[in-house]
Order: sequence, then C-alpha cells, then structure tokens
Amino acid sequence: MSGMTNGIRKNNRIFIKEANLYIGKLFECNKGKVNKIDLYETKENDKEYLYDKGSGNFHLLPEKDNFYKISDEINTIMKIIKIQLEEKLKEVNDKNIEYKRTNRVGGNLYYKRNPEGFKGGHLFAYIRVIKDNVPYDLMPIRFYIDDNNNDDTVNCILKSYQFSKGEIEKSYRYYPLSPDSDKSRGTKELMYYNPDTSFKDTDKIVEEFLKFVIEN
Repeated sequence: MSGMTNGIRKNNRIFIKEANLYIGKLFECNKGKVNKIDLYETKENDKEYLYDKGSGNFHLLPEKDNFYKISDEINTIMKIIKIQLEEKLKEVNDKNIEYKRTNRVGGNLYYKRNPEGFKGGHLFAYIRVIKDNVPYDLMPIRFYIDDNNNDDTVNCILKSYQFSKGEIEKSYRYYPLSPDSDKSRGTKELMYYNPDTSFKDTDKIVEEFLKFVIEN
C-alpha cells in the first residue's frame, strides 16, 4: 500500500519518528470490558504497516484470527447504524442544517504482507454526514494518546466508537489524551470526541452522533 511507512525500533518499542509517538497497545471492547489483544507484526525486516505517512493516520491491526472476527462484527454493526442514521436524518427539521449522506460505510482495507496477507476487512470503516460542507465521521474504533511517563504512545480500542469533525490531516495531532468520554482535544473546526455508548447500542450511538453534529 503506497504511502505506508515502517516504524523504527527504539527502546525495544516501535517509534514513529514523524509523529514523535510510540506504538502503544491495542484493545478490544467486549460487553463493556476493554481487553488488551495482540498487535499484528511481521517479523521479516520489521515490516509493521502501522502509520500512513500520506494521511498521518495510524492503523493498528490485531493478529490475523482476530482481524477477520472483529472486522465481521464491525461490518454488521455499521450496516445497521447506516440504516438507522438514514431514517433519523429524515426526521431532522432544522432548516439551517443541510445533511448529505455518503456511502462510506465499507472502509475496505488491503494490506500486502509477506508471507501472509490481510485482504478486505472493515476495521477502519466509517460513516460520514456533511453539515455546511463540513464532514462529520462516526467510526467504530477509538484512538487516543497516552502521555504517561513522558513517553507518548498511540493506542487503539476496537469496537469502541469515536466521532470526528472536519477534514483532519495528521490525525494524531488531535487524538484525545484519554479513552474516556470526557477527554477531548482539538479545535472548534477540527476535533475528535469519544462517546460513552456500548458497541451494540446502535439506537443510542445514532442519537449521540446526530447530537454531536448538531451541536458542533
């Protein structure tokens, strides 16, 4: 995949020099509990495709067995959310707000890896709504920065929602500093937000997302 860059080893951890961040931990949220899972790494030539230089986005992947399982769960939920969101948008009567729906729910992923490859998948799927020409995204994964001990690390929770506002480049600059819902970072024009909603509560997450769009 063009634009992807390998991290370097620093203090026996993966360090992304451009972002000045260490690769942290990967988690999966199940029934309200957040559990650490193994991060996928190829051993040959230390090829961790974890950071996209072009967009400034991180891509923390689980081991292959978990990759497809979690991807399928995300795909199922996102399809439900898309249908519910489209219905809710029909009820919006605020004439000062114009919504445009996009079909970006797929979020297909292709990583060429040796000797085994990841093909397809929906870990980085998102749903987008446009208000006043500004994009608002609903994502089924949550990134945050942990700045404990003065060693900033980027971490990811799969199956835990995150919202964003604006066309965000170098997204790591705006990741919240905590996985909690009351911790956010950014500007009025560019921001991430962590809602406090369980993964399978699709009705509630649609309501929270629309509230986020309307109020921001």
